[in-house]
Amino acid sequence: MARHETQLLTTRLQPVEGRRTTVHRLFKRPHDRDVPRSGDLERDQSFSWSRCLVAVFSYGLLLTDIIRTGLGIRHWTSTPTVEPDSVLITPPFAYPVVHINQQNVSSGAATSTWLYKYDSTSITMRSLVQLLGLTTWPRCLLYQPPVCDEPAGITSSTLFSMIDSLVEHVSRHAALSPNCRRGRVTVRSEHRWADRLHDVILPQLFGRNIRRTGRATYYAATQLPRRDRTVCSVESHSRDRPLACDENWTKMERHCWSGDSYAYCRGVDDVWSHIARRRLMLHAAYPNETLDMTIIEGMDDFSRGGLVFHGKKFYDVVLLTRIRRCDDQCTTIAVDDFRYEGSMMTTSVSNVFPIVAVLRAIGQSYAWVRLALLIAGIFRARSAEPNLQRSPLSTRCQATIRTLFLVPSQVVVYGSIVPITCYVAAHAIDASAVYEYVARHFNTPLGAYKFDLTSVVVISSVSLRSVWVMAATCHVLQAFYFSRVGRCPYHGVPGTPELVITALAGSTVFAQVRVMTWRDSRVLEVVQVTDSTGLAAIRSWSYDNARGTMNKLVLGTTIDAQFLFVSLSLLSAVSLSIALLRRVFPSRIPLRVSMLSDTAVPFSAVTLWPSNALVVSWGGSLLQWQDDVVLPGAGLRASLSRRTRRIGLLQLALGPRRPSNVVHSIKIRAQSGSSLPQQQRPGRSIASSIAIDNFHRRSDATECEIYLLNLAIMTDPLTWLLLRVRLGCPIGLYRSRLSDRCFLLPLQLHAVSADVAPPWEDLELIVVVDASELNWWELLQCG
Repeated sequence: MARHETQLLTTRLQPVEGRRTTVHRLFKRPHDRDVPRSGDLERDQSFSWSRCLVAVFSYGLLLTDIIRTGLGIRHWTSTPTVEPDSVLITPPFAYPVVHINQQNVSSGAATSTWLYKYDSTSITMRSLVQLLGLTTWPRCLLYQPPVCDEPAGITSSTLFSMIDSLVEHVSRHAALSPNCRRGRVTVRSEHRWADRLHDVILPQLFGRNIRRTGRATYYAATQLPRRDRTVCSVESHSRDRPLACDENWTKMERHCWSGDSYAYCRGVDDVWSHIARRRLMLHAAYPNETLDMTIIEGMDDFSRGGLVFHGKKFYDVVLLTRIRRCDDQCTTIAVDDFRYEGSMMTTSVSNVFPIVAVLRAIGQSYAWVRLALLIAGIFRARSAEPNLQRSPLSTRCQATIRTLFLVPSQVVVYGSIVPITCYVAAHAIDASAVYEYVARHFNTPLGAYKFDLTSVVVISSVSLRSVWVMAATCHVLQAFYFSRVGRCPYHGVPGTPELVITALAGSTVFAQVRVMTWRDSRVLEVVQVTDSTGLAAIRSWSYDNARGTMNKLVLGTTIDAQFLFVSLSLLSAVSLSIALLRRVFPSRIPLRVSMLSDTAVPFSAVTLWPSNALVVSWGGSLLQWQDDVVLPGAGLRASLSRRTRRIGLLQLALGPRRPSNVVHSIKIRAQSGSSLPQQQRPGRSIASSIAIDNFHRRSDATECEIYLLNLAIMTDPLTWLLLRVRLGCPIGLYRSRLSDRCFLLPLQLHAVSADVAPPWEDLELIVVVDASELNWWELLQCG
């Protein structure tokens, strides 16, 4: 060690030009096999068309991210604006449900069960039914046994009794406050809402019940306003006014745009004026009869968003009208059901658009520069190779393109932490609004989805932003893994196999798919509260911030977290199942699922480039055919073997594993005296485990792998900038006493443990240079 320190001091005293000349002179000898070079990429690295196609697809998506999805939501212009920062999620609806009289009560067609069991406008009605204990409503409508025949619908006679009894019980019910008259019931309810795929997957963990305020107000014939007035008119202020009298969403004429989606709101200028006109129409149809009605209102509490001010809610008004014939006593001769509904979202995402836009622009620009530097770095390095220096430009360009597709594209896409951080930060800010944007795409009448290629591409691209969340999670887990004592990147860098991150994130594309048979809107709890218009208004505009712990933990990206967790769990279950089958039938199951792979890294890792650049393993494969299983055709499957060692999740969690079969893990092999056979790929030899003497006599394939891996990762813009600007990264040029070969090794390796360090006792230090003093092609030989 003393001799080595003396050599180090002597070499550092040499002038800069002298040190550079020494390195340049050694690396310019084209036929000297004692100098490690890049090997022959054309010979030692076989070209794969499948990897080429994956790279073209991956780079295409990476370079066009903001082109396909935009920088963010500047203004919500696709739906009507209710007021600043408040828009309608769905078009407003006004539609008749049923009108039953004595003539069609026994012969009328059955009514769909959906309207009284699943529809959002039925939630407050069912809350009142549960509170008042009505027996005329079938139990199945309240999600209670026995099960009714839903395809057959609800008969007219049953529906007639349901509406009549609900209006009657509301008219007789006493309010909690002694100052309020009978005929007004205000409730607070909590109900479930399952409508899409993400609602039915692990609802115990990710589901959230919705709370709403409901009110039923009964108007007898003597309490109805004049024919030219509404229940919300000025002279009605002393009477029982509905809660939503002053709500902007009730002005449907303002929000009813042109188009097929707005067909149900045409002709409705205002909810309350339309109710007055409908009352006059029913009076005209039954001129000698008495008319009373009950207005049932429901309004959700605003849901909680993510990092931005965000919330949504559904609202509805149900008008139940009875036509009665009153002689000595009144008898109901007809009932009518008419409904108004819609949904509204309030969000401040447009206010933070500049921040989101800047973050995504930085991430996209970094991706462009990353790929440009990779291509430029490959061209510069290949052009500096002795066998290509005097080749024509077309030959060097052809070698550059071929080398580009030798690099695993997923390593390039997910290896840079800067764009991932920018994309995840932007996604966390506007995720809640983006979820509503995607959900609106699937808001089709009666669940009849209409396929449109352009819309599908845009929606899928927006939904796939979860891929950055998954990549960031992998970076965090890898950092946590190496934070534990005893774990070193030189033992192998664990990473996910190629395309696993994309495959796991791909499930979020289907998160908002709507299937009508999944609908579940059962009322879980209902409580009568005092009639306070002011308190009801406060509740209607308050945000549900007291609940939703899971939403807070994942910064509003609940759907992404949900589907990534479920996808990862399913993949783990499949992997475990196959592992168990292999134990039971070891000679029958040749397939193995590897969720993690250790990537062998050269000595340039950590010092010259960060190990987290290999969050996607260099040569890992999710599915692997085992060579030790003797089956017909097993010889053909041997070509799919990889140089990286597969590990399981349990092994990763338990602690340090034995050093992986990497180029520099040679001291352990020497101590054990073991030497393992080399794995083969078609047309090339890969030294995946090397004994002590192999360090001094590396094969061309090994040098080629080190050269290519350095080339792929050192072209990251931040890494390249640090290598060219940062000083104080000394690299030693060593000569092997056993093979007389020369190696470029970072001097910081002297601080690592002996079990992963090079055999310093067999190496002679020639000169020390700084990383910034080396030519680009020479720097790629380091390690």
